[in-house]
Amino acid sequence: MGGSTKFDFPLDDDEVELPYLSRPGGHPYTKLKVPTVVVCNWIEDVRVSDVLQYGGVVPNKVLFQMMKKMK
Repeated sequence: MGGSTKFDFPLDDDEVELPYLSRPGGHPYTKLKVPTVVVCNWIEDVRVSDVLQYGGVVPNKVLFQMMKKMK
């Protein structure tokens, strides 16, 4: 899945909005500071060794929404 800050409302059926807060540090879980959606049909295999760093996590409630929309 991939994230994007370029989207329109209403969201497409394969998109899920991620929590964000426009303040220093962003959302306490995701760390996002701007509106962002996950596009659930952008599927790509990523090896653990390819991950250089991560900033935040997706809350379980949102993760379950994402999993339901995966194709």
